[in-house]
Amino acid sequence: MVFPVTISDIPLELDTLPALKTRYFCHDGSLPARDTARIYTMARLYVQNGVLQLGLSAFERDPAPDSSISFALGGEGQQFALVTLTPEDATLEVLEKTPPPALFGGREAVLETPLEAGRFAGQDEQGWYWGAQMALPKTVLAGCGCPLSPGARFGGALFKYRFGLPAFGASCRMEDNARPLDFASFGTFEATDY
Repeated sequence: MVFPVTISDIPLELDTLPALKTRYFCHDGSLPARDTARIYTMARLYVQNGVLQLGLSAFERDPAPDSSISFALGGEGQQFALVTLTPEDATLEVLEKTPPPALFGGREAVLETPLEAGRFAGQDEQGWYWGAQMALPKTVLAGCGCPLSPGARFGGALFKYRFGLPAFGASCRMEDNARPLDFASFGTFEATDY
């Protein structure tokens, strides 16, 4: 299934956009059934004036300092972009596609830069949540094979995890013991001009 990414000339409210959700949970069997990887997490994204606007959020009341949400995206080429949001930081990394790492972190990035993040937190009918909205530089995305013109397609995936734990939630189907950043298992996104 192709996930639509709206192209707009004006800023859009994130809540009006389709949500990509973590639906699959992978672990090595050593953790209890209920862990941080099973926390409801979502991404909403759109393109405004050639810039990808990305909102990430997780339903956690008091997230641990290493509670992390990552969104990976890339197209043709040898590299992909990885946005990681924790309760304290937001970073953008550019990583080589091969070989995919066994877990998150511990890999040298081609580029790593902090992102300005408009943070939010609150409560609604689903519970307590936290997150942020960020703008991803189009030059970095173009270098990762993500042209954001109408009809352009690229691969991507959403993840929820804690550093050091052998478990994660993913928006794409993955087998237990899978390598989370294996680009071959990412979903397909399409920039759509409505």
